[in-house]
Amino acid sequence: MATRKIGQILVDLGFLTDEQLEAVLEEQQQQPGALLGRIAEDMGLVTDEQVAQGLAEQMNMQTVQLQMWSCPLTCWLRSPKRWRRSTESFRSSSTEQR
Repeated sequence: MATRKIGQILVDLGFLTDEQLEAVLEEQQQQPGALLGRIAEDMGLVTDEQVAQGLAEQMNMQTVQLQMWSCPLTCWLRSPKRWRRSTESFRSSSTEQR
């Protein structure tokens, strides 16, 4: 089965119009090797969350918004120590934003 192109997926999801996709593709021709999603984002046409959603659709996966998930202290303390160490900076930076 052929993989759907990310540009068409972004159009199908309603994040880009056909005209915007054409503009992004023209810009991509000027930047060989540049990723279409990154170009569309740099042009202010889509957000990184929309690109992630498009890529997830392309790979038949789901996206999860981590800022919506919280881990109570008891959950945090029961998690493996190696996991806590690797995510300590993430946990402290996300709690500082609240």
